[in-house]
Amino acid sequence: MAAAKAEEIRSLPVEELYTQWGTSYDQGRVNNMQGLDDVELETLLPKYISLLLPQSKATSGSSQAASGPLRLVDFGCGTGRNTLKLITMLAAAGADAEIVGLDATPALLPLAEKRCNELAATLPANSQPKKLSFALYNPLKDIALPRFAENAQGLISTLVLEHLPLSEFFKLSAATVCPGGYLLITNTHSDFAKVAHGSIVNPETGEKYWSESHVHTIEDVWNEGDRWGFEMVEVQEGIPKDPNMVGAMRGYWEGVKCWVGFILRKKE
Repeated sequence: MAAAKAEEIRSLPVEELYTQWGTSYDQGRVNNMQGLDDVELETLLPKYISLLLPQSKATSGSSQAASGPLRLVDFGCGTGRNTLKLITMLAAAGADAEIVGLDATPALLPLAEKRCNELAATLPANSQPKKLSFALYNPLKDIALPRFAENAQGLISTLVLEHLPLSEFFKLSAATVCPGGYLLITNTHSDFAKVAHGSIVNPETGEKYWSESHVHTIEDVWNEGDRWGFEMVEVQEGIPKDPNMVGAMRGYWEGVKCWVGFILRKKE
């Protein structure tokens, strides 16, 4: 009976799901999709950053303002997994930048702020972000976007899109990104989302949880982005190549497109 009970999966609201996960989120446990996201971002994120920087060869598409620091928003930053990447890459590029982290989960945001401030403190003064800001924000509940997240040249949102209707996500993106700015999105690929549903395990009780998720195809993202004034720049699809990353989920993951990434530009 105990084993059967442990296999039951409870459905939770997204914020509560990540609050439950927060107790083990930063204790060396990386889920399969996060691991694949890290691998795929090794190529997609540098492409994205190059579009934002004024020294990029793609000067005609650069969203860097004529004066002032580059403003980048990480929506759904969690504990700062990819916010840390932004800090490191922008420091290496010598870019003046303001970085904003937004998340709906109170249990995770303080961890992101702590980790990012600790990393910034290790950098030379002239390589540190001009400003690091963090705020709780849920586009399904909060009407007003934090003012310091507006008029951004860049917005990234990684493994968040499945939790939102596309219209709500692009409404937020359109309110955040300035004309000529760039949007980077990563998400569970619709091919994988149709055959599997991600869950988490409470390390203390063994209970499994999941939350409602939306299946968004590449065509859906392309069309909805266009409705909100974004043009598609690049689409990247990912299949796990390392069996160790997949582990016990190999039967679901093997040979299936599991991850997808997008770069979009807001039309001027």
